[in-house]
Amino acid sequence: ALDNCEHLVDACASLCQRLLASAPGLQVIATSRESLDVEGEFTWKVPSLTTGSDNAAVDLFFDRAIAAGATLRGDGATRSLAAEIVKSLDGLPLAMATHDGRLIGGSKGMLRLGIGVSWR
Repeated sequence: ALDNCEHLVDACASLCQRLLASAPGLQVIATSRESLDVEGEFTWKVPSLTTGSDNAAVDLFFDRAIAAGATLRGDGATRSLAAEIVKSLDGLPLAMATHDGRLIGGSKGMLRLGIGVSWR
């Protein structure tokens, strides 16, 4: 899987072409805000979820962070900070699913704020 390919479209496209040419049957999952324009590419626009402290995007973020091993309080301060993180990810479900544990679990900023993040 390749993530955030929009920053290096040409390099990611070249890598995909080389990998696909050398490994018949290989499938590549890539996230990008623009097409890589590689032969056989299938694009699917993932809609953003609405952001805010009381919605499905924050619930998804919490679910994925907990699955990654974080223990979170569900209070207003924690949900508000999670909403800020979700907003910084543009409400994109894949971004939340792939970055959740690293952002929540590894965030010293959240730990400093004392809002109940801990690892099991």
